[in-house]
Amino acid sequence: MGDKQYLIDISGKEFKGDILDISYEGASLIIQNIDEGYEKDFKTVKELNAELGKFDSVMFFLSINKYGRKNLKGILKNLKKNLNNEAKIMIWDINYRKIPLFDKLEIKVVKRNNKIETLNENFRFKIFSLSSKDVERILLKNGYKILKINDDEILYYIEATYGG
Repeated sequence: MGDKQYLIDISGKEFKGDILDISYEGASLIIQNIDEGYEKDFKTVKELNAELGKFDSVMFFLSINKYGRKNLKGILKNLKKNLNNEAKIMIWDINYRKIPLFDKLEIKVVKRNNKIETLNENFRFKIFSLSSKDVERILLKNGYKILKINDDEILYYIEATYGG
């Protein structure tokens, strides 16, 4: 029983082109890590529609599990029309089922210039949570190609592209 600290390092991530951030509550650390030249091409949304246009990079930062399995399937299906050729989908999330029952996670994010920010959110055990394997299966069933998976059982990162 206790608190555990985890680190997500996005300081070296390169975000290119038109960027779409699909964050559950419309706020994300991703924009703080984007060069000023790209900020005009950055959109944070809660809902997808065709009028948004096409994007080269799509981020889900700790938001997949907030949408849940059913909504994620719909989002990934609708997202296809908003992707440019070879667009990258980047997913950072937590397998909440692997958090010990009475523990909570503290997540720190390494941003540009090696600045560290502690997320102001409680991350605790949740029985209905998507693991990296669950998300991978959903992506593959919707026609996405997996480029990279890093999974330490609690935190995971998935990079994919749509095969169109």
